[in-house]
Amino acid sequence: MNKRDALKELINAEKHSLSTFSESFIIYRYRQIIEDELYEQDATSLSNVGGSSGGLDYVAALNYDNHFKLLRTLIEKSAMMHYDFWTGLLDD
Repeated sequence: MNKRDALKELINAEKHSLSTFSESFIIYRYRQIIEDELYEQDATSLSNVGGSSGGLDYVAALNYDNHFKLLRTLIEKSAMMHYDFWTGLLDD
């Protein structure tokens, strides 16, 4: 398993687990360690080669995907609430 897969699994564990505070902290800490390593790897490759390894881009893309899924869920919830509201007004 590479760092990206590990980061993805930690983010999923952080979102979906009902864990104790100590377990949540361990998940958070390992996530920070992996993200820092990806940032350092990206910064090192930028300074040495002039290119990008994609570590920073991967973390940003993963964060974007997570926020986009949350946004979509909230939009669906809002649409259902608006629908219920207007249907309730039509019934009255």
